[in-house]
Amino acid sequence: MKHVLFYTILCIAFVAMGCRGPARPEGMPDLLPVVLVIAQDGTPLTGASVMLAPAEETGERNWSLGGVTDESGEVVIRTHGKFAGAPKGTYKVFLRKTKEIGTISRDDAPQDDLAALRKWEADHAKELASIKTVSCIEKDYTSASTTPLEITVTKENSRFELNAGKAVNEEIKWTGPGMRK
Repeated sequence: MKHVLFYTILCIAFVAMGCRGPARPEGMPDLLPVVLVIAQDGTPLTGASVMLAPAEETGERNWSLGGVTDESGEVVIRTHGKFAGAPKGTYKVFLRKTKEIGTISRDDAPQDDLAALRKWEADHAKELASIKTVSCIEKDYTSASTTPLEITVTKENSRFELNAGKAVNEEIKWTGPGMRK
């Protein structure tokens, strides 16, 4: 009977530990809920990566803050992709969204058969080479150093509506590995 009680308590302890979610990193400050609603040309901006960077250097650790907008242009900001909310403070908001433009779409390629995919790529090499990757966001909004978007997160201020400028299709010119002009 003592063994049954011991294992029951042990199982309850394991379940309780697993229900707390991921452990917070050491030194992570308290997080406040943050929801952004992003529009572009008056229309919800869907599928955009949203990142927050401290507006000024504080000498404190910077936490990775961001999320992806849904079909209504709304994004719930998460810290390190796991923890809902952001530390209190003032942040620059910058965005990324790209798409491919061309006479053919990679979505038309066979998805489940590698040999068929390779043949499709060989048959459509010319069209694939003409595909251009474009940014759907004006260049100023894609960098923390140039974005005009800024928010201040406080207990009283947790929902923000932002305008991400006009919709564009600016070709991304690659100048080297990971480098864009």
